[in-house]
Amino acid sequence: MRHGAPGGGHAAAAALLALFLVGSLRYSESIVDYSYRTSIRCRNLVTGLRYARVRHPDKTILLTSIDEVFFYASIYHDLFKLAGVWDVYLAPDANSVSQRPDRANIDRFFLPPDDALRATLRHDVAVYDASGMRLRGATSLYEAYAPGRLATMLETE
Repeated sequence: MRHGAPGGGHAAAAALLALFLVGSLRYSESIVDYSYRTSIRCRNLVTGLRYARVRHPDKTILLTSIDEVFFYASIYHDLFKLAGVWDVYLAPDANSVSQRPDRANIDRFFLPPDDALRATLRHDVAVYDASGMRLRGATSLYEAYAPGRLATMLETE
């Protein structure tokens, strides 16, 4: 005994498959788009850091506004060394990156708060906001607000 119209089950299965494929394609496109944007952001970060090193050969470069996803997709894999740029750190007080339990220790990527405070007070840092697709200078803003934040961090340690 058959239920429904002949071939009805096949049409429903084909419709569900079509919906699944459309959804999968959109999801795949979003992953490819994210990967593309991340690779462009990495390239721009490397280019920007090379330029910053030329502009500030004797200063420590600090990066602010690095998000955790971008950090683990790029910087965590020694992006600075691969770029041939040294003495670059994440600012200890201006990033949203935390240690993941399944990853190696990330302390080496951060300038310790006491070193950051000393360098900031001596004007020995060049600070860049890395939240967007290109680095933006942020030294004067950082030098204005960081000493208080860094001092607070040191008091709570």
